[in-house]
Amino acid sequence: MEIVTYEEVGDYDMSELTLACFNHPYSWEHIRGMIRADCRLPPWGGELYAVEKGEVLGTCGMLYPRIIFDSRRERVGGIRNVCVRNSASGRGVATELLREAHARFEDQGIGRIFLMTSRSGIAHSLYRTLGYEDIHVYPVAFKAIEKVESDVGFETGPDNHMVRKLYLESVQGLEGLIVREKGFEKMAQARGWPDNNDLHIAHHQNESIGYAMFKEGRKSIICQEMAGDVKDIIEGLERMAQGRYLVFQYVNPLHRSILENMGYRYSTDQWQVVMMRSLDNHESFRGNFHNGIYESY
Repeated sequence: MEIVTYEEVGDYDMSELTLACFNHPYSWEHIRGMIRADCRLPPWGGELYAVEKGEVLGTCGMLYPRIIFDSRRERVGGIRNVCVRNSASGRGVATELLREAHARFEDQGIGRIFLMTSRSGIAHSLYRTLGYEDIHVYPVAFKAIEKVESDVGFETGPDNHMVRKLYLESVQGLEGLIVREKGFEKMAQARGWPDNNDLHIAHHQNESIGYAMFKEGRKSIICQEMAGDVKDIIEGLERMAQGRYLVFQYVNPLHRSILENMGYRYSTDQWQVVMMRSLDNHESFRGNFHNGIYESY
C-alpha cells in the first residue's frame, strides 16, 4: 500500500471514491479551489490517498487551523474526511493514512491534532486506539415555541467583516477552535460547507443588532451561530419559529445561561464530538472549549 497526494491520483478515481464516501465528488479543480481559498491548507492540498495495485482505497485530509489556548494563538493539526471504500474495510487503510498524516504533522513541529467525529461509529474506536481523546461534545439547546412578540427581523446578505468582528467578540475568554480567519466565507464556499446563505443580519427599528446563522424547516428552525444582542436575536427567532421547535447547535458556552433563563433545555448528551491527540503531552484545556461552525471541518 502506498500513500500519495491528490496529484498522483486520477481525477476520475478521486471522484469515484469521494462520491462513495461523502456523497459528492472531489476533483483536482475542487481541491485547487480550496487551496486558493483556505489559508489552513498546505500548498499541496492536504489530501492523502491510499493506493494499492492501481486502486484508490481511501483518503484522509490534513489542514493547519489555529486555536486559542491559555489566551494565546497556536497552530495545530486538523484531520478531516477520513474514509475507506467498503471493499477495503478492515485492511488497515485508515490507520496507514492517519500514521502518514501524524508523521507529516510531527515533521512540521505540530503538538496537537484535532478531528471531529461521531461516537456512534467504528471510526471513534479507531481514533482512540491511535491516541485521540474526546475533549468536547457539541451542545444543543431547544424549546417548543408558542406565541412570541418581537420587532426583530432578519435579512440575508450580511457584511462578512461585521460577522467576523462580532463573532470574535462573542468568543472572548473562551478556548478552542475559535479563530475565525479573514475570508472565512470564501473558505466555506470553496469546500461547500457551511452554507453562507444561512447567514442573516438581525435588525431592530432599522438598526443592525447582530447576526444569526439559521435554516428553516417544517418542524423547526435550527440556528448554528449568533452574535450581537443575543437575547433580542433569540426572541426574533422565536417569533419566526412559533408552532415549531427552535434549536441551537454549536452553542457558545457564554450563551448557555441566557438560553436556560429563557426556558431552553440544554444538553451535552450528544454523539458528535471533538477529539484531540497530543504529540508531546501538551497541557489540557482549562477553560470553556468552543468550536465555531466556520472553524469546524
